[in-house]
Amino acid sequence: MCIAITKPSGVKPDYKAYENGYNRNPDGWGFAVPDRHGKSVIIRKNTTGFKDFWKQFKPFSDRPALVHFRIKTHGVVEKRNCHPFRVGSDLAMIHNGQLDIECNEMKDKSDTWHFVKQVLRPMYDDSPIFPWNAGCQFMAEQYIDYNKCAFLHADGDFAWWNKEAGHEVKDGHWYSNKTYEEPKAWPPNWAAGYYTAKSKTVSSSDTAKYNDHRGGVSEWDTSHWAYDDDQFLLDADDAYPVDKVHSSEAQYNGNVMHEDDAAGCQILEDIGVDRALIEDMWFEDPMLIECLAKYYKGKG
Repeated sequence: MCIAITKPSGVKPDYKAYENGYNRNPDGWGFAVPDRHGKSVIIRKNTTGFKDFWKQFKPFSDRPALVHFRIKTHGVVEKRNCHPFRVGSDLAMIHNGQLDIECNEMKDKSDTWHFVKQVLRPMYDDSPIFPWNAGCQFMAEQYIDYNKCAFLHADGDFAWWNKEAGHEVKDGHWYSNKTYEEPKAWPPNWAAGYYTAKSKTVSSSDTAKYNDHRGGVSEWDTSHWAYDDDQFLLDADDAYPVDKVHSSEAQYNGNVMHEDDAAGCQILEDIGVDRALIEDMWFEDPMLIECLAKYYKGKG
């Protein structure tokens, strides 16, 4: 199912609608917003709970945003299968539905991941504003059928494929389906057999069943540097501040971050980049740190 949401600039986020969307699509969350310079998009995503989503989203809540809550179809439950996906440095997308595409490149990746890598990114390489092209939109809507896609450019502009199949409400939010609404009754075990009704007592066995798909979610199993450039771009929005320091996390100038982020910050500082500028880049978009560090690490 999933739910894709677009929130215009200056519109207050609808906490309850978002929470409903998460509760009915609990396999991961994500959002994308423009950076403050209008040059790139910032992407944050995870498989943690709704409170973590809200904590991460709140600082950007005045900006135009793509918001997505996932329920698994193709691909495993992990952070890198969550939406949004980066199509280019200045373009992100979210998707609702199930695409008729062969997931043949990486079996643990979703249909959307394959669609972005095999279809959208090559289209972006030829025309960075392809989602707004009327002919491209017509052809895409014939191909994706009932699926819905939404795009956000770094300048704050949205594009939709099959927008009319969703729902635009009075405050300007667009929802790809009605799972954002408060249900009259939550059916037991409705989501792939592991969701238990809110209104009923949840047994310990049901709780375990619901939570078991989250226990295997791992952080980066290999170094960021091991990924090819294409994979690196798709997956690079994966690390950002967390609340507690674990073995896979590190400190940089008092900030808690994933160890690869901290290593990237240190590489830039070692070549003379001002620490305040490094931290500003890291806050806006960790991908900037990772890409620059990868470049300078390769130069020696």
